Amino acid sequence: MTARQEAWAVVLGAGDGTRLSALTINSRGEAIPKKYCSVDGNGSLLLRALERARRVAAPERSNRGTANGVLLGVLSIPCAFGAYKPRSHAVKSSSLALWLMWLAVRSATGADIASEPTLTLAGAKKAATAAVAYAHAHAAPGGTIAVVDAGGHIIYLERLDGTFAAGADISIGKARTAVVFKRPTRGLEEAINKGRTAMVPVAGVTWFTPLQGGIPIVVANQVVGGIGVSGAASAQQDEELAIAGAQAMQNASLTRDTPTDSRQQSTVTYVPARQVEKAFGEGSTGATLVTAATYRVAASRRDGAGEAEVHVTDTDIFYVLDGSATVITGGEVLGAHEIAPGEVRGSGIAGGTAHRISKGDVFTIPSGVPHWFKSVDTPFRYYVIKALARDD
Repeated sequence: MTARQEAWAVVLGAGDGTRLSALTINSRGEAIPKKYCSVDGNGSLLLRALERARRVAAPERSNRGTANGVLLGVLSIPCAFGAYKPRSHAVKSSSLALWLMWLAVRSATGADIASEPTLTLAGAKKAATAAVAYAHAHAAPGGTIAVVDAGGHIIYLERLDGTFAAGADISIGKARTAVVFKRPTRGLEEAINKGRTAMVPVAGVTWFTPLQGGIPIVVANQVVGGIGVSGAASAQQDEELAIAGAQAMQNASLTRDTPTDSRQQSTVTYVPARQVEKAFGEGSTGATLVTAATYRVAASRRDGAGEAEVHVTDTDIFYVLDGSATVITGGEVLGAHEIAPGEVRGSGIAGGTAHRISKGDVFTIPSGVPHWFKSVDTPFRYYVIKALARDD
């Protein structure tokens, strides 16, 4: 298939005509293949099949006419049905059976198997590197970072000096739990702490480490892996390291090998209300709803004042659903440090302009502009549309 999504058709015909003997016996009493017979006098079965195929696919104009050429065509088409019309050579029934088998396999493959992004070793290392950078920038006393694939199998692990030995197993457990449940592990720990102790036996049937610090890595709305951290200053910092790692991997994947023509990768995304509501309660600030090459949409919340932030290449657009907050923009970031490529954080902002935002407001922060949620009246929930920079 080409970028223009051309239609292909391969027509196959077989049989000696015995099942349609009334129609397949010629004037000399000889049986002829049924594909050359007419059922209703309006052309042979094969010609009628070819006519139907021409409605969806233009005939090939080359003169190969070889069995190998037909077989090559069949193997090149993701999903096909159709006919082969013998010309100057005979086709043995065994060869035809082989073609039919390949058609069945290719058709089943097109219908039942989907292609999904895969987390590589390089990607896992990128996530771990970002988590380590965040740890150093925030004076974490230690930390073990584990990255697993979509099946929960370990790809990469890094342990900072001074981290307790059990951190390795715990971080792997957190990463695996984030993958198999497709959600941050913080929510699972909170559920158990609030009395849902019936979840504890889940560890007997699947990977289950319900401790804060595990984050799924999502690319193109697919969970491609997970990152787990153990051994930082607190469970909260464990999660912050994991978020930094997952975010770095996601940002890198969005800007790599994307087509310059957005029409080639446009897709419509529907997120049910129930899933949206659930996303607001996940992690420390909510969860991403939609991820695309040029934007992300997140269901976000603020439980209090946050760090000063600068997104060097990305623009944030807020739509406030509940609550109110004071946001400082501009000015100078105090204690500025980079936690990932293009992402700067700090303890606050000196100077700048104060804005009071509340329910119904839309607030846009261009790339490179420092901003800081100085105070928040909870519950504060808002959508974040992040316009991502692209290198075309």
